[in-house]
Amino acid sequence: MIGYRAVIIWLALLATVSPAFGQEQTDAQGDPLPTHALARLGTTRLRHTGHGRACGIAFSPDGKRMATLHDDIRIWDVATGKVLGNFAPKEWVKSVDFAADGDTLICYGRFSSAVYFLDSRSGERRAVAGEIPHPKAIATVSERNAARPLALSADGTTVVAPFMNEVFVERTEKGTISRMQTWLQWLDASTGKELKQIELKDLNWKPTFVAISPDEKWLAFHWAGEEERFVLWDCQAGKTVRHLQDYKEDPLCGCFSPDGEVLVTGGEDKVVRLWSVANGKLIRELAKHENSVRSVAYLPDGAHLLSVSRDHVCLWDCQAGKLVRDFRIENLSIEAAAACPGGTQVAAFLSGGSVAVWDLASGQLVDAPAGHRSAVNDLALAADGKTLFSAGEDAILAWDVDKHALPRRVGSPGLWADQLALVPGGKRLVVGQYKQPPEIWDLDSDQKLKAFAAPADSHRLRLTPDGKYMAILARMAYGVDRQNDEQVYLCDAQTGEVRGKVASTYALAFSADGKFLASDGSNGVIRITTLPDCKVVRTIDESTIGLAFSPDGKILVAGISSQAAFFDVATGKEIMPRFGTKLNYSIGREWPIVFSPDGRTLARSDFQGFIELCELSTGLERGRYEGHHGDVNALAFSADGKRLYSAGEDTTILVWDLAGTGKPMKFAEACAALGEREGRVAYRGICTLSDSPNETIAYLQERLPTLRLPEQARLKKLLNSLDDTAFDVREQATQELEMLQELAIPALQKALADNPPLEVQERLKKLLAQVAPDSLEGASVRLRWLRALEVLERIRTPAALQLVRRIADGPEELRLCREARAVLQRCKS
Repeated sequence: MIGYRAVIIWLALLATVSPAFGQEQTDAQGDPLPTHALARLGTTRLRHTGHGRACGIAFSPDGKRMATLHDDIRIWDVATGKVLGNFAPKEWVKSVDFAADGDTLICYGRFSSAVYFLDSRSGERRAVAGEIPHPKAIATVSERNAARPLALSADGTTVVAPFMNEVFVERTEKGTISRMQTWLQWLDASTGKELKQIELKDLNWKPTFVAISPDEKWLAFHWAGEEERFVLWDCQAGKTVRHLQDYKEDPLCGCFSPDGEVLVTGGEDKVVRLWSVANGKLIRELAKHENSVRSVAYLPDGAHLLSVSRDHVCLWDCQAGKLVRDFRIENLSIEAAAACPGGTQVAAFLSGGSVAVWDLASGQLVDAPAGHRSAVNDLALAADGKTLFSAGEDAILAWDVDKHALPRRVGSPGLWADQLALVPGGKRLVVGQYKQPPEIWDLDSDQKLKAFAAPADSHRLRLTPDGKYMAILARMAYGVDRQNDEQVYLCDAQTGEVRGKVASTYALAFSADGKFLASDGSNGVIRITTLPDCKVVRTIDESTIGLAFSPDGKILVAGISSQAAFFDVATGKEIMPRFGTKLNYSIGREWPIVFSPDGRTLARSDFQGFIELCELSTGLERGRYEGHHGDVNALAFSADGKRLYSAGEDTTILVWDLAGTGKPMKFAEACAALGEREGRVAYRGICTLSDSPNETIAYLQERLPTLRLPEQARLKKLLNSLDDTAFDVREQATQELEMLQELAIPALQKALADNPPLEVQERLKKLLAQVAPDSLEGASVRLRWLRALEVLERIRTPAALQLVRRIADGPEELRLCREARAVLQRCKS
C-alpha cells in the first residue's frame, strides 16, 4: 500500500474524457463509474459507509486482506484499497476477526450470546455456537460499549466466548425461580466445533470482555452484575486464582503480552493499565485518552502497545510507559482499529465511514488523500461553474470541476460544515455547522470574517440569491415538546441583525428574487412568508421535508410522501400530478430538490442512492441515475444545465452527464422525439439536437411557426378546408391552424358553435385542446417548440438566438412567445 499514494495522485490529475456509448468509464483511480457518470470526486477505496455505527476491523493472517464491519461486512485488498467483496450477515453482529486459516470470519452477536463463523468470500454461515436469545432485552452499559466480548488465541486457531442463559430451578407458589447460567466455550476458530466448556458458577452476568494468554494458560475477564468482578482464571485448574481491584470504572477490553507475563486493560475511565500476571499487582497506568478505551493490543515485538478510543489511537512504549505517537483524523472519531500482523501499520475505522492507514514508524498516512473521509453533506457551485465546494464532517473542500484534480482544503485546519452557501461575487463562503452559529469565510485568505451571534444552536441555513438575508433554523433543546416548531431566524447577512422569525421543522427555501421564504411546520402546513417582514401570505396544508422554488418563482416544489408535488405560489393550489417513485425517507433530514438554471428540469432524490429528473412542463421523467452507495445528501446543476453533481453518504461526489441518457439518436429520430410523451426519449432528442447545432438550426428555421393571426380571408379558408373531401387538404389546414396557437381559439370556438359536420367537430375539439393556454398534448406544436427553444438555448450561437428572437417577437398572450423572451433574458444575464 506504500506505493499507492503516488499512483493515486498521478491518476487524479488526469482529466476525465467522455467515452463512446457502451464503453466502461473509470474514475481517476481506475475504478468503474456508474452509467452516465463522467467523474467521481473522491474515492470508493477503503470507504465503508452505512447508517449504523462502524464497529469492527481486522487484518487477515497474511496481512493482504482487511475486513470491516458496518451495516454489512466488506473485504478489502490492503495493497490497493479495492473492495474484494461484501455481504450482509443474516444476524446483527458487533465484532469481526479472521481465523488462522484466513478463510473464516468470526463474528460475535450483538443481541444474542452467539458466535458466528462465516466464509470470508461468500458470507455463507459455516457454523454457529451458543445461539440463544439474550434473556433480557437491555444490556448493561459495559456490554454495549465493549468492542469484542470474545477472545481469539494468539495463533488464531481457538476462540473463547462467553455464553449465558436463564435456567429453570423450581416452581413455587410465588412463581418460577430461575438463575443465570454463564459458561465459557473453547471453539475451533475455523469450524466452530466445541473443544471444551466450563461453567462459571459464581457469575451472574455475561462477561464484558475475555482475554486469553498466548500459552492459553490464563484467562482474564470482567463482568458487571450485582457484584462486579475482574479476575484471572487458571484454565488448567478451572478456577479463579486472582482478583484485580485497582480500577475505577468498568474494564472494556484486555490482552496479554506476547510472553504472557503482563495483562493490559482499558476501560471507561480512559486509562490503560498494565498488570502483573504473577502477582496481580498494578504495574503502570497510561493516561492520554479523552474517551473510553475500547481495545488494546500488543505489537509483535512485545515492547509496544496500541490502545484505541474514539479520540485517537495511541502507540506506547511499554517499558518506559511513554506515548510514542498518536494517530487521529481531525473531526472524525475512531470506531475501531487494528494493527497488521507484521506490526508495521495500523488501520482505523473512522466515524465517517472511511478507513485510515498509518505507517507506525513514521506516523504518516499510507492511504492517499483522494477527497472526503466522511459523508458529503452539501454542495455549492461557484458562479463561473469552475469550482465546486463540498461540505463534510472532516473538511470543506474546493474542487476544480474541469480537471477533477485533487481538491484544496478551505479554511483553517479543523474547519468542517453541514451546509454551505456562496455569497454573490464568489469571494466569501457561509459555513453552517451543526449546533454552532454560522460563519463567513474569505476564500482568498482562508480567514474567518464573521461569526453570527444568534442563534448559537443552528442546524440549517439558507442564503437569498442576492446575499442580503440569511435564514437560520435553530434546533430546540432536547426534551422540548416537538409539537411546537423550531424557530427560523431571518438575519441581515451583512450585520447579523435578526430581522424576524418564522416557524419550521426541517425545510427552508428562498425564491430566486429573494421576496419569499417557504418553510414547513410540524402541524403539516407549508408557509410562504414575505421578506423582510416575515408575514405569512400563503399556507399549504401539506407536510414536507424538502422545498424548492422554480427559478421564475411561480412554482413551489415540495417533497411529500417521497414524491415531488408542484404548487402554484400565487394560489397555493397543486397544479400537476406528483412526480417520482414513492421511496422511504428519513425523518429529520432535508430532501434534495433542485432546479436546472433554465427552470425546465427538476432533480430530486431521497436517501436511497438514486436521482430522478423531471421535465417541469410535462411532469415526465427525463432520466434516472444510480451510483451512490447509500444516501444522496445534496444536488447541484452546472451553470449550463448539462451536468449534475450529487453528494453522497459514501464520501464521494458524482458528476453526471445529463446528455448521456441512452444510445445516441439519428437526427431524424431526434427531431421526431421533440413531440414524444415518453420523457426519456424526448430528452435524448433534445441532447442529440443540441450536439448538431448547424443541422438543427437549419431544420428549425424551415419550420418556424408564424405565431401571427392571418387575414380573415385566409383564416376562413383554413376553417373551410377542415371539411374538404381531400384528406391531405384537411390535414394541412389542421396543422396551419395549430401553428396559430392561442390566437386561433376565438375562430375555432365560433366555427364549433356553427354546428359543422361531426368529423369537423372532432377536428375542432382536438385543435381547441391542443391550443388551450396550458395544454401540452402529445406531439402538439407547442410541446415540440417548447423543447425546440430548450435546444436553441443550449446551442446559444448567434444564429440560434436569432431564431429565438423571431419567436419572441410574437404576441404577449402566446406561451411560446413568453418562453422565448425568457430564454433571451437568461442568455443575456
